Amino acid sequence: MINERLSGVPLWYYTLAREKVNDLSATARHGGLLDSAAPPNWVDRNWKWLVALLLVLALLIVVSFIAVVLFGVEALKKNSDPYQLAARRATESPAVAEKLGTPIHVGWFVSGNINFSGSDGSVNLSIPVSGPNGRGHIGVVGKEHAKRWTFRNT
Repeated sequence: MINERLSGVPLWYYTLAREKVNDLSATARHGGLLDSAAPPNWVDRNWKWLVALLLVLALLIVVSFIAVVLFGVEALKKNSDPYQLAARRATESPAVAEKLGTPIHVGWFVSGNINFSGSDGSVNLSIPVSGPNGRGHIGVVGKEHAKRWTFRNT
C-alpha cells in the first residue's frame, strides 16, 4: 500500500514533505513563532522606557550645566575684592543697621559686572541685603588701578 502511494514519487521528495509538515505543526504549537526566532531582548521590550530615561537624563545634564555656570559666576562675584569690601562695610555700618535692623544678611544673586584688564578694572554691582526691618541693595561702582580700588559710591 505504501508502495502504491509512492509509485512514481521519489523517496527523498516524500521525506522532505513530511519534514515540512512537522515544522509547520511545531510552529503552530509555539504560538506562531518559528523555532529559530529568538525571544525579544530587553531593549526591544522596553524601548519606550529607555527613550524616556535618556530624555530625562539629557534634561538633568543640561539643568546641571546651567546651575554650575550660574553658581560659578555668582561665586566669582562674591569672592571679588569690591564685593567683600562692600559687604563688610554694610554689615559694620551703624546707618545700615538702623534702617534694616540687625542682623544684616547679604543675599544671593548679585547683579552687575566686574571687568579686569591687566592691573586695571571696573565694577558695577548691586548686592541685595536684608534685615528684620526691611530690604535694600548696596550699589557698588568703582575702578581699580594698580591693585587699588576707588569707589564713587557704596
